[in-house]
Amino acid sequence: MDLVKVIEEARQGNKEAFGLLYSAYRLKMKGVCIKILKEEKDDVDDICHNALPVEM
Repeated sequence: MDLVKVIEEARQGNKEAFGLLYSAYRLKMKGVCIKILKEEKDDVDDICHNALPVEM
């Protein structure tokens, strides 16, 4: 995967490219959210889910 190309395509609105990025980095994103929210783990899944575009 050419990460630069995928990022650029996602920035241009390509939902498939965004989905690839989400899939590749969702666990890291979840880890960051857990560190920020500390004890609010129920909110973490909501925040990570809300990162997805509505039409995916």
